[in-house]
Amino acid sequence: MSERNFCTRNINRTAALAELEPYRVDGSRAFWQHGTSHLKRHLERCANRPLGLTFEEDSDEENFVFDMNELRKEILNFIVEGGHSFTMVEEQGFRRMMKRATPKFKPFGRATTKRDLLKAYVLERDKLKDFLSNVSGRICLTTDNWKSNHTRQHFICVTSHFVDDSWKLRKKILRFRALAPPYDGISIANEICMFLCQWKLDDRILSITVDNATYNDAMISCLKRRLVPRGGLSCGETLFHVRCCAHIINLIVQKGLTCISGILDKIRSFIKLIIKSSHRSEEFYDCAEKIFHLDVKRKLNLDMHVRWNSTYKILGTSLYFKDVFLHLRSSHASFQSYIPLEDEWEKVSVIHNFLELFYEVTCMFSAVNYPTSNVYFKGAWMVHRHLLEAEKGPYDYLKEMVKPMLEKFDKYWSDYNFYLSCAAILDLRYKVKFVEYCFSKLYGSVEVSRRINLVLGTMKSMFEDYKLQYASSSPIVVAPSPPSTSGARNYFDDYDHFVGTSARSQVGKSQLEMYLDDDALDLNSQLDILEFWHQSSVRYPVVSKMARDLLTIPISTVASESAFSIGGKTVSASRSSLKSKTIQALVFACVGVAGRCFVAAAVAGGCSEFMKHSEPKSLFHSYCCFILLWYLRTFAKMLAMN
Repeated sequence: MSERNFCTRNINRTAALAELEPYRVDGSRAFWQHGTSHLKRHLERCANRPLGLTFEEDSDEENFVFDMNELRKEILNFIVEGGHSFTMVEEQGFRRMMKRATPKFKPFGRATTKRDLLKAYVLERDKLKDFLSNVSGRICLTTDNWKSNHTRQHFICVTSHFVDDSWKLRKKILRFRALAPPYDGISIANEICMFLCQWKLDDRILSITVDNATYNDAMISCLKRRLVPRGGLSCGETLFHVRCCAHIINLIVQKGLTCISGILDKIRSFIKLIIKSSHRSEEFYDCAEKIFHLDVKRKLNLDMHVRWNSTYKILGTSLYFKDVFLHLRSSHASFQSYIPLEDEWEKVSVIHNFLELFYEVTCMFSAVNYPTSNVYFKGAWMVHRHLLEAEKGPYDYLKEMVKPMLEKFDKYWSDYNFYLSCAAILDLRYKVKFVEYCFSKLYGSVEVSRRINLVLGTMKSMFEDYKLQYASSSPIVVAPSPPSTSGARNYFDDYDHFVGTSARSQVGKSQLEMYLDDDALDLNSQLDILEFWHQSSVRYPVVSKMARDLLTIPISTVASESAFSIGGKTVSASRSSLKSKTIQALVFACVGVAGRCFVAAAVAGGCSEFMKHSEPKSLFHSYCCFILLWYLRTFAKMLAMN
């Protein structure tokens, strides 16, 4: 009997409850029966109910119909999720297992599996094309390159970012293909332009976010000449090129870390000595736990030199185990040259505290949920002010460290990109006063006025541009609905529209001026900015479209870089001979699998993993999810005992 049919038949039977008696949560049969009945009712109406579990009374294994096509789909999902080779379906052990499971199983080969994968990819790709063609706003891109360790091929990943009709920020991978040499900016630009024309997106691109690789400058110049004129926005050229903020912070901090390279080399050398010897590692953690009572679950790890945030973490870990370092230095003469002196530890502590803000801003820019661009101005300003304060601080070595960091900051962020600064004004918590406040903390009154006028001038010119583009989006009076036959006519059916448009008609202000004159929210209040502009699209139809496009602009390339972690698992040693098209289909399939049901993971991993993905909306929902998982795990134990 299949697991699905077992669950379906026994979920409502008291015999199953009797078998589960040893596993009751609180020893109360009434509680367990009450909880199971609630679970059944909840799962029947819950929109988040895991797929594949049904609770019909008349379900029976006799009604089960074997479908070989469905089984092939599940085998393909198994291969994709587990990173297995396509040749697995040709192994004798796999075929013997499937024959034992169902005599109706028809063996098939790797070529069939590959065809199934490509067929599913084409269907999903066409769905995505149709979906993007109906998106009303503009589309922003992030792109990055990656080299596989197994095939030594260079891959490009292009990810689209857009706001859908329900005003939710979405991202979709459009391209994950191997590049043909030469790997220069012109070749990459040709690759991007080719597929954008194929997808009919070449006239809808607003911006492209890239890192600071040198070939990207040539690529952006080539793309500007081809794509910007098609977009139709006069401000398109300035908006088009966006540098990854996380990479800029990395360049700024790496410039400063060179000033303490000697101390970092000592710490790295000592950590290498510890982690490469099991004896020294055991002695180190025994000393930390027994003498200094430290948490030894916190481990020493080497950093990656190109990622400053890992260097920040290694400094924090070293400070945590500082007493252990000094103890071993005094007891082992061979360690003395590898462990910093007392004054060097003071430098490490000050610099670690100084880098904390950079770490917070990097997390803000590189958040998992891909933040909207309204956070750009705030993050850049925080970094700027932090550098200026450190330059005037009491520590001479910190002043020396900050000088090259400020030079790198001025190279990329001296003007805070006026178009992205407008996104901060479109945040109801910030507006013009916030931008003016931030500038006043850094500059004199004359410079503040100049910068504010530049930002407002940029915003007004962009608004005029959008007004020409969306001239038909001005408020339209909705025709009243016909009176009902009961005679109860609604005389106020257009009141909401009147409230949204009367102020402009009376005062003669533009939509942008009306928005700027509105009161701002509290600075620390919670705000779903896209939902706000969704609700305000009636009152500010043109400004809302401008806000939708500006807020969509990604400020980091994290979205494309995260695809390479999937690519690293996809292009494995057992898949090193796959063609580029097959690899792209596998990556698309992996991304699609990530959004599916997590019941199997919950059975293996327990309640916490399921809760993380199911996001219960209420206490009752949490309780039902817990009961469901407990039942599934108990069922797995029973199968193991049988």
